[in-house]
Amino acid sequence: MTTVPQAEYDEDEPFLAESPYTGKERKHTRLESVKRFLGPFLIGVIASSILWAVPLIINRTSAVTNAIAPAAPVITSCGVSPDEARARGCHFQLWSYSWVPHNCFDVDLHDDFIKLHDKEDWKYYRNNSSEITEAAKISSLEEVSLDQVLLGEGDGLYSTWGQHYWHCAFYLRRFFRATGGITNRDRDAHHSVHCQAWLADPFAHDWGTVNIHLEVGYHECEGDGLRVLDREHVV
Repeated sequence: MTTVPQAEYDEDEPFLAESPYTGKERKHTRLESVKRFLGPFLIGVIASSILWAVPLIINRTSAVTNAIAPAAPVITSCGVSPDEARARGCHFQLWSYSWVPHNCFDVDLHDDFIKLHDKEDWKYYRNNSSEITEAAKISSLEEVSLDQVLLGEGDGLYSTWGQHYWHCAFYLRRFFRATGGITNRDRDAHHSVHCQAWLADPFAHDWGTVNIHLEVGYHECEGDGLRVLDREHVV
């Protein structure tokens, strides 16, 4: 056995000399030690990364979801009476004969209908008799001034076929002018089919025939406000 000089030993030599492992076995032992150390360390790093990443992912997902998902529409109502409608800031809109929330009220369209009303000389009437049949009621009508009509309190008034035709025409124009602030009446399928039929047959009755019974409407407005695309008066 060859004697190794004492100077060539380092501090670990006594331990190594006592170890029964040599060569590949020693390397394997060291590798196992490294694995035992790195395993928990790597698991800790990965776990910490996940814990930090989860809130970021949740926040980012929430932000993307909020950006994609449309906000619930704002719906405002005019109630069920003229007093309630005024208290809620609604406007009486002559062409639709209804109270409309401020967000859905197109003042230019309303003013254009008033101008057309003056030009066409439409009339509004009230029935003060106790007659039962519609024909008998119409035969005993009394004229009502436009100022009274614009108060929005005229349930049961009558008007002419010409006025009704233009009522439908203004509903159509309403859709060409606006991209938001639509009322429940604007979207009513039955009413749209009704107006379509009259617009297709404008001379079904004489312009001055009194055959339209009016009831005041109270609309709900869906949307954050009316966005008018044009401001030109075509009447």
